[in-house]
Amino acid sequence: MPVTPSASFDIFLSYRTDAAEPVKRLKAALEAQGLQVFLDSEDIQDFDHITERLKRGVLAAKAMVVWYTPDYPDSRPCQWELTLALRAQRVLSGDRLLVIADQDMIKDLQPASLKDRRAADLAEATKDPTAVAAKIAAKVRGLDQVFGQAVRIAPKQWFRTPLTPRPGFVGRVRDLWAVDALLQKNQTVGVVSDAGAARAHVQGLGGMGKSALAHEYACRFAADFPGGIFWLSGGGDTAAGPVTDPAVGEQRRFAELQAIASHLGVGDEITSEDEAIGRLKRVLSRSEDAYLWVIDDLPGTTTAPALKHWVAPTPNGRTLILSRNRTLLDRKTTHTLDKLPRPDSIALLRTGALPTTSDEALNTLAEAVGDFPLALSLLAKRLADGFSPAGLAATITATTPMAELEKIAAAIGEHLPDEHISSIARTFASSFDQLGAGPSDAKALLAVTGMLGAAPIPFDLARAALPDADIDSAVQVLIRHGLIDPTGTIEEFRVHPLLAAAAAAMGWLPQEESENSGGRVMAWFQEAIKALELTPADKIKLEPYLPHLEAMTRDPKFVSDTLERIALFHYYAGHIASAAIAWRAVVSNAKDTLGPEHPNTQTFTNNLASTLRGQGDLNGARTLHDQVLAILRRILGPEHPETLKSMGNLATTLFEQGDLNGAGTLLEEVLDIQRRTLGPEHPDTLISMNNLASILAKQGDLNNARTLLEEVLAIQRRILGPEHPETLTSMNSLATTLTKQDDLDGARTLQEQVLAIRRRILGSDHPNTLVSMNNLAATLSKQGDLDSAHMRQEQVLDIQRRILGPEHINTLSSMNNLAATRYAQRNLNGARTLLDQALPIRRRNLGPDHPDTLITAVNLLRTIIALNDHDTARALVDTYLAEGLACPQADVRAAWESMAKALGLTP
Repeated sequence: MPVTPSASFDIFLSYRTDAAEPVKRLKAALEAQGLQVFLDSEDIQDFDHITERLKRGVLAAKAMVVWYTPDYPDSRPCQWELTLALRAQRVLSGDRLLVIADQDMIKDLQPASLKDRRAADLAEATKDPTAVAAKIAAKVRGLDQVFGQAVRIAPKQWFRTPLTPRPGFVGRVRDLWAVDALLQKNQTVGVVSDAGAARAHVQGLGGMGKSALAHEYACRFAADFPGGIFWLSGGGDTAAGPVTDPAVGEQRRFAELQAIASHLGVGDEITSEDEAIGRLKRVLSRSEDAYLWVIDDLPGTTTAPALKHWVAPTPNGRTLILSRNRTLLDRKTTHTLDKLPRPDSIALLRTGALPTTSDEALNTLAEAVGDFPLALSLLAKRLADGFSPAGLAATITATTPMAELEKIAAAIGEHLPDEHISSIARTFASSFDQLGAGPSDAKALLAVTGMLGAAPIPFDLARAALPDADIDSAVQVLIRHGLIDPTGTIEEFRVHPLLAAAAAAMGWLPQEESENSGGRVMAWFQEAIKALELTPADKIKLEPYLPHLEAMTRDPKFVSDTLERIALFHYYAGHIASAAIAWRAVVSNAKDTLGPEHPNTQTFTNNLASTLRGQGDLNGARTLHDQVLAILRRILGPEHPETLKSMGNLATTLFEQGDLNGAGTLLEEVLDIQRRTLGPEHPDTLISMNNLASILAKQGDLNNARTLLEEVLAIQRRILGPEHPETLTSMNSLATTLTKQDDLDGARTLQEQVLAIRRRILGSDHPNTLVSMNNLAATLSKQGDLDSAHMRQEQVLDIQRRILGPEHINTLSSMNNLAATRYAQRNLNGARTLLDQALPIRRRNLGPDHPDTLITAVNLLRTIIALNDHDTARALVDTYLAEGLACPQADVRAAWESMAKALGLTP
């Protein structure tokens, strides 16, 4: 929320310290007018002190007077002060921003709107501060609100990139204000019509500093975006080449949208990109606060229809797109980021130079590399290491042939300004020279980054690629020489894609070792993704590094494995819609490389079918399963293990379609073959027995279902042990069947055993332990032990609220369970309290017609009717009855039909 400081000032004086004397005289003249004036005499640069100065001064002021000297735009603190004051001026009434600048400077004022706020000349204010103070006093007297009542320094949320300005950023004042002008002006322009209300596209070559500019803009103009700042990774073009597979681009976009949805607490069980966008719209439209939506590195292959899914999802969003692409976007919304202005180039070089270094010497360096920002940053680091400007200039302007120069130019030349390719490449080469002549861990690490994406690189991934290297020391060496950057997060670093591509081209890693490193990267992802099957919550840790896996698709040697791992990541992470897109890419690639009838192609197609089933596309899944089964029967034979697995997959789909007889017939055939060919105790045989038992139970044949499950459980206890996860799963399945047979004591005994084991092995807070607690509570409730059931359900809910959050789907399910128990206890007010809390969350996050929303609504309606609150009941019926009766999920629809009948509302 905006804040009101305890102390306030009439005026904040913003100025460069070089102008301290005339500014002090103006301060005295303003105070003689009876005004309170804030004047900070410190020459500050770092962000912490900038923030403190803003809190103490700008936010507490009612107006700002800017002493605009020619070097005023070069001061980062001054720019921050000015930006905040302009934001407040937009919100508050009155003349609150006044500029003192000479007439001949008007054309150079940034932003240009300052020319209308000019109050006096510098010369006039210096010569006669009393007269200027009187004019200013006449304008600001009577202002009653301070800036802090209109703006906040930091947005209420910041997704992914921390709100910390990067220390090496200099200049770019015109560019920053140009971007701001586009975002303030462009309403529904070009391809953006029904989404983000304003858009700006920053286009430029790699190495021009697009990301750095956007980050500085987000930090400096944060007050304009109280709704938050969201940073999305487009995973676009790198110097090593674009990721051309459109499926990978589609997955990247959906993964980013899903990650933001998770950050906002609405990311569970999203089955499509449209659903993700819908949920984001509901959350982000709750407030009218503007938010900034940055798309970093939008791929050049992005189409206009695809762009509509990238931009901010609601009208209060401002979309800032960063891309090398020149062709897609409207020139009315585009700002081209070119080389640095020469004064900014010299300022950047001066961050590393000795104080005595002349502007002329730095000018020569800037000229040599064409003011190319990335090259200037490298040169600044070389200057900081003690190299002389003259020596560096001689190195980068030399004409002698260099083998390294040709390698670098070949790798990244197309991404550099044509007239300066040689000098920039020599700058890269001279920076690489700091790593020494022979092999080193630092060289190997920098070379490996060339196969990865533009995202931060975790130390663990680097260690996997180079297991014999001292990664910690190598990282420190590369940071010291300015070749990589820390991210502010422990155990990861960032490297510019141009540097990574140039390093990869140097040949520091032999071909065989490079391929081995790539293979080890793939293995690292394989293990990390496999772990998601047991702990899906770890997806939050792995998601930021997914661009590295996507980047591996550029290498033909790794395409197949990479696509498969991307699909598995999304599947285990619960991103079913993304998994379906990914499996389609895997299948397409397999058909092209292995052939349409290769066994592996069939395995991948089966995986796609299973994913479609998870999306609810049962017809699509069945079609694919039928195709695979026909091919496998023909090429492998009817009794091959892969054929039998395919039959089992088809049976599962038939089961979910309600074709119990068809599913049962298939599984009985599978089980007969497996018992004969694999043996009665083979794991695949046991899986089929479990699946057949589920079908028998669904058909009402509980005795035979129980017999099968008891047989499976006896084998698993003997072979796997009584505490193996599969044994525990079978115990739960048997308990469910016993419950259906009304053998509640038997079910309770099994569930108590499972719960005790899981508590001891997994811990009380593990998701599987909580499932067991809920299962036991349900049985206790059926036995009439409502107090014990209530106690366990409250324990589960407390843990889930603490670990998962109050809006997680599992938390909401537990609230429904506990509400049902309270209803059975006739604690109707307690049940209503829980359902009153759950319903608006589900409606907001899932939508009004989602089955989970509708079942919560019907439970609340039943409770409210029991409480005789007829007005609220009537409102619920009006809101949800039509959706409930039309719900495609049978049990939810049946609940609403029963309620409608009880209320006499059916025809």
